[in-house]
Amino acid sequence: LDGVEQIPLHQEDGGPDGPLTIRLVRLAAGCEVPDHAHPLGEEAYLIEGDLADDHGTYGPGCWVRNPVGGHHWARSDGGALLYVRTGGVGLALD
Repeated sequence: LDGVEQIPLHQEDGGPDGPLTIRLVRLAAGCEVPDHAHPLGEEAYLIEGDLADDHGTYGPGCWVRNPVGGHHWARSDGGALLYVRTGGVGLALD
């Protein structure tokens, strides 16, 4: 996807909650990520910049959780750096 750079940090093949991937993700200014699913869940910590999705707007230091089976779109007006964990998130939120 244009405007998205990723650096893998850690990966495990599986566990009780499925495969686990941890990576740094940089979104360029003006980047828009279309609606996408998270079958294994996702957690993201915003290190710097800004991020918005269908649930709100976030600044540095915010932690965002998309539960197992969740989906969302995302956008960054000024660019962002995120620590992202996919999988191993556990059960969906009720």
